[in-house]
Amino acid sequence: MAEITIKGTIRTEFGKGPSRKARRDGLVPAVIYGHGEQPTHISLPAREVGIAIKTANVLLDIDLGSKTELVLPKSIVRNPLKGTLEHIDLVIVRRGEKVIVAVPVHATGEFDRDGILEHVNNTIEVE
Repeated sequence: MAEITIKGTIRTEFGKGPSRKARRDGLVPAVIYGHGEQPTHISLPAREVGIAIKTANVLLDIDLGSKTELVLPKSIVRNPLKGTLEHIDLVIVRRGEKVIVAVPVHATGEFDRDGILEHVNNTIEVE
């Protein structure tokens, strides 16, 4: 898995208004949670995150100044009209720990006979 370092800032204001202001300033609201720790609300640079999440199942090293967290994007919310990032949920992972991730499946090639290929599953879970 690829690992990318991104510098983030801890958010102190929550809700629709502060989130919209953050997006206007080029930031994406995000939440880091997992391993029994309290959720941490952060802001990340939208451009860097957008480039990083183009790779499936990328590990992000989030630098928050006082601490660094190794996370895996769990849920990515995009604006349905613009396609811009709205919010990201990040799950804490530990080095050496087994993680189950969903990997996309893409069919390629040509069929020899007439027929229809029906995909029931677009992803498979891999440990």
